[in-house]
Amino acid sequence: MNVLEHVSLKEKTTLHVGGTARYFIATEDVEGAVRFAKGKDLSVWVLGGGSNIVLPDSEINVVAIQVLEKGNKILEETHDSVIIEVGAGESLDTFIQHTVQKGYWGLENLSLIPGTVAGLAVQNVGAYGIEASSYIESVCVFNIKKEKFETIKNNKCCFGYRTSIFNTSKKGSYIIYSITLKLSKIPKPMLEYRSIKNFKENPTQQEIRNKIIEIRRGKDLDPEKIWSVGSFFKNVEVSSLENHTLSDTVKNSVFAIEGGYKIPSAALIDDLSMKGLCVGDACISDRQANMIINKGNATAIDIQKLFKKVQRKILLETGIELCNEPEFL
Repeated sequence: MNVLEHVSLKEKTTLHVGGTARYFIATEDVEGAVRFAKGKDLSVWVLGGGSNIVLPDSEINVVAIQVLEKGNKILEETHDSVIIEVGAGESLDTFIQHTVQKGYWGLENLSLIPGTVAGLAVQNVGAYGIEASSYIESVCVFNIKKEKFETIKNNKCCFGYRTSIFNTSKKGSYIIYSITLKLSKIPKPMLEYRSIKNFKENPTQQEIRNKIIEIRRGKDLDPEKIWSVGSFFKNVEVSSLENHTLSDTVKNSVFAIEGGYKIPSAALIDDLSMKGLCVGDACISDRQANMIINKGNATAIDIQKLFKKVQRKILLETGIELCNEPEFL
């Protein structure tokens, strides 16, 4: 196990912001990494793909662990479905491409989302009408306190909108090692989301993936070209629209959900003409209003100031408080 000291984390995140970690370990041996951290009397912090985090500009006095467990294996297969286990350190988009090539339906709408497979469970990743929780069977974790592996079933993960026990009640308690998913071998295109609803009659799985990639790249959502965490502001779920001041433009973008309405954060930000707004090199994307991008030398302080600036204006004008999707460490 290779232990590095005072390692810059900036290049290990998709936002390219952040300072250093006291120790950094990239390994499959999560048990050994945890024991090392306990020996140093330091907390464990799991980096993952660095795609949903805003790190501070100073050094973090932790043992940062990047889980390298990759690959996948079929646990069970029938005529209709496949149950597949995939390592937490596998690139999410690489795995999705694999499922498309194999004809395993379910995750294609999540194409081009940055990060690793572990993020599916941590954040209940969702896009274009689907959420990971619909396909996750269980999550294999390493319990940091008990120093043993455990399996957590879907119904114990407490999945919600961009939440799970892994980023709420049990945050910092587990290291995700692998995820088991159940995917369909029967074509089940999910095309209810507005921007993909009518793009083609009876599209293939690869055509859906290609369309999602095309849309995301057109919105500055290509992680290979743009430094960002993807969506920065959570969409807003409300039980009623009556208590909020919304323009007709925003109202036209609202859609009904169970128990109320979902208001796209991008519509709120765009309606108040905040595309292109910057603090230092941290800017609201000109193409996708719910994204904060790093144009080169943004700091964590720049990112936080810009977020607060947008949040305050939206609250003042509409009565809605936007929440951040990535974690501020």
